[in-house]
Amino acid sequence: MGLHKKQVTYSEHPTYAARVAHSRGESQFKTYDTSYIRPKKSKWPTILAIVLAVAVVAILAFIFIPRDQAELLPADQQVEIVIEQGQDARSIGDALAEAGVISSSSEFVQRVNTLGAASSLRAGTFTISGGLSLDDVINVLLSGGLPTGTPLTIPEGYTVAQTAQTVEQVSGGKVTAADFEAAASNAEGYAEAFPFVQGAYDNSLEGFLYPATYYLADDVTADSIVRMMLSQYRDATAAVDFTSMNDAGYSNYQVLIVASLIEKEALLDEERPVIASVIYNRLREVIELQIDATTAYLYGPDFTPEQLHEPGPYNTYDQYGLPAGPICSPGLASIQAAANPETTDYLFYIANGDGSHSFSTTYEEHLNNIG
Repeated sequence: MGLHKKQVTYSEHPTYAARVAHSRGESQFKTYDTSYIRPKKSKWPTILAIVLAVAVVAILAFIFIPRDQAELLPADQQVEIVIEQGQDARSIGDALAEAGVISSSSEFVQRVNTLGAASSLRAGTFTISGGLSLDDVINVLLSGGLPTGTPLTIPEGYTVAQTAQTVEQVSGGKVTAADFEAAASNAEGYAEAFPFVQGAYDNSLEGFLYPATYYLADDVTADSIVRMMLSQYRDATAAVDFTSMNDAGYSNYQVLIVASLIEKEALLDEERPVIASVIYNRLREVIELQIDATTAYLYGPDFTPEQLHEPGPYNTYDQYGLPAGPICSPGLASIQAAANPETTDYLFYIANGDGSHSFSTTYEEHLNNIG
């Protein structure tokens, strides 16, 4: 084996001259432009980052931006829509919006849920014309064709009396208000087909005449309209979970009463569960509800201060507990809020004048909110 002489650099000789030379070399080296001998940095990481960023933005846009922006189909044009078996309401709404049949997928889903029709949308191929209302489009998907008859729309919050007047007007007098009120005052007569009305206060269907759009045939009767409304109530509330309030000691009918109060008190959907919590908290604390709407139900909106304290089944100023029955037909949002209230400590609320409310836990806070 041959011997190899060790290569030694000047930095290993700790002499003064070596250190000076070393220092001078480092100083001069710093002034040189060495960029041309440095390894070139690859541009691919930057390009890849840009591509990934664009892809992420595109994916997020696809997921979160509503596909509600397509131009609406003109009334003189038609489009073919294919609905697959098991397709959910959201994807159906997206397809309809993209085809220009409806303006908003989210509105379609909300309306289908309100009507309790999500599970009844049919699979198949549908030819749909432009210019149809949202309810007409839904009816095409429910029945395979446009509904026939005269449309009757009952808004959320209508009473039996208001519904009766609307029925008489829309039916052209075929069904009078008196005939309709008589049918709606016979809950027992419908209890066999619709058991949920059993035991309704004063034998009244108040609260059960579900707010929706119906189509009246030429041979319409008060009975047929009532049955349509009760069927719609049954279908719309089938997915509502009453369990937690049942466990708390409230019957489904009492939850409906609370829902009717919420319908008259709330304008904003997000406040409905909060108002529900106030009602249940006051019931739990044995505090009078003091809801003016129960007095308005009997005497109209221009009731007097004395009528607030008139004894009776709808007095909530001097009597504890819920009124004896519902005070209107609530929509699904109010029913869901009554069945699943927020958990709060609130005992008071005051209207702000813009549709919203200020909530408070103590009477002092309530007085401050009143101003």
